[in-house]
Amino acid sequence: MKIQIDISPKKLPSLVRQVTDIVGWHVWKKRIQELESLSTSNALWPEFILERHSLEIAFGETIKYIKNTGGRCAWPPRTADEYRLYSFIAMVAQVYRKLGQNGKTRLSGALRNGLKQEYGLGPLAFEMKTATHLMARGFDVTFQDIENGGGHDFLAVSGETIFEVECKHVSADIGRKLHRRKLYNLAELLSPVLSQALEISHGGFHVRVTIPDRLNGNSEQHQLLTSEIQMALSSGTGSETPSCAISVEKFDIATSPFSLEPGANLTTYDIREKFCRDQG
Repeated sequence: MKIQIDISPKKLPSLVRQVTDIVGWHVWKKRIQELESLSTSNALWPEFILERHSLEIAFGETIKYIKNTGGRCAWPPRTADEYRLYSFIAMVAQVYRKLGQNGKTRLSGALRNGLKQEYGLGPLAFEMKTATHLMARGFDVTFQDIENGGGHDFLAVSGETIFEVECKHVSADIGRKLHRRKLYNLAELLSPVLSQALEISHGGFHVRVTIPDRLNGNSEQHQLLTSEIQMALSSGTGSETPSCAISVEKFDIATSPFSLEPGANLTTYDIREKFCRDQG
């Protein structure tokens, strides 16, 4: 299979509609609404969502732009994520048209799963990007896994050069005992607890929580940690239980990084460095 690599901007609205129709607008809409809702849950989510689900967010913005301009896509792309989205859409639409019925069903399923599962569209986008690079360099690409099911992802052929390609998309959280999605889920429970503690505090406080093993997605674990952190904040002395060890250290806000002059460029690194130095 070979597809057109260079796409006229005038064709983008049609390609967007084609990709939308593969799974239906209701699937895209539900995903976008879920991500937008999650972004408002606490201050930690927006950056994470843009990192992991930028294609879905850009898709929602593109649909709005098309509706507001009577059927045009923004050109040139307004952001890097929008550029990535256009590339993804152009590839998916063209590949889908050239697949057999089994291939269409599998690609539709991969797109639908990406819009429902935590991993998002990243794995599928990575496969499409890899295939695009191979085609741009003259290779004829067969989508083995999508078309036939199982085996390697692609078979790439150029003259006498033939090789199999297997794409692996790795999460940034691999190997981490504290996955950020689970940590941010916990933060949703902790946010009102910390806000309440700040209301009655006469200064700042640094809460350090150490758990003996992984932070899992179990709601019981999250509820227990939230309860114990709340009790430690109430006592102001910290605690140690089988589920976690908690220390609470107060600090003077007036001499902290949070009291820099308005407009100062305070980064997360600055704050982390400040507290690491204070804790020895």
